[in-house]
Amino acid sequence: MSSETVLEVRDLVTYFFLRRGVVKAVDGVSFDLKRGEVLGLVGESGCGKSLTALSIMRLLPKGGARTHRAARFASAERTS
Repeated sequence: MSSETVLEVRDLVTYFFLRRGVVKAVDGVSFDLKRGEVLGLVGESGCGKSLTALSIMRLLPKGGARTHRAARFASAERTS
């Protein structure tokens, strides 16, 4: 099993700007995922687990969301 990093996330932030003010949905998430590892995001309801994943994949709803993406994916390797 290689220790190659396939996903690196540094200080990921996702904010929603609403009329009532700013909602800091994801604020400063960092982690590394190495080849062969499994990562589970655990937390209370509404703590930002889904928005973390959606932010990394760039699948946030259009509109008031502002994300500072600090995610880096390793290039995919193909085997014949």
